[in-house]
Amino acid sequence: MIYFILTIIAFVILLILFLGYYAFKKLPKKYFFLIIFIVIGSPVIVFKLYESSFVVGSIPSGLKVHEILYTKEESWGFGPGGNEAGIRVFRLIPSVISEIKTDGIKFFQNMEVDRSQRRITRSFREWSKTPIQPTKYWKNNQDTEKLDIYDYVCAYGFCIDIEPEMVQLANKMVNEEGNFYSFGRIGLIIVSPSKKTVIYLYNG
Repeated sequence: MIYFILTIIAFVILLILFLGYYAFKKLPKKYFFLIIFIVIGSPVIVFKLYESSFVVGSIPSGLKVHEILYTKEESWGFGPGGNEAGIRVFRLIPSVISEIKTDGIKFFQNMEVDRSQRRITRSFREWSKTPIQPTKYWKNNQDTEKLDIYDYVCAYGFCIDIEPEMVQLANKMVNEEGNFYSFGRIGLIIVSPSKKTVIYLYNG
């Protein structure tokens, strides 16, 4: 079976090379390079759009985030035995900030979730006010009362290097009053109307 697959791949590569050579010989150069740009650029653009949609898809649609400020993610292995850790940071839009300041915790309790997102975000139902208290999800390994996001992100021994300013921002959001958070089946969301920021942390 593997030889059959390799044969098909080799055939496809040869076909692409042949068509490229034919186009180079027959088409005006400007059209040839335009086709090359489209062939190479289209998959990259599609992948970037999918990647952006996938990252934003981790946040309940009711928060209306679309601008990604920062991401840092790593995975080790695949399937049930794999591990992962990550942080995603988003900009909170003015209209949502205004609603949160007006409604407080009720905003999150009444927040709508798109049907397409229910499988992913259905576990983000119970929201609380910060500061986050140590729980079974997040044990404090520091000699201080304040939590450190590294204790959560790296809880299973798999860690990532997060930009210092993002660590500082996340730690402030976790430990100060005035923000809101929810633990999901996978990950934790913290929302700060004052900092106009949404952060998604996860481990596993």
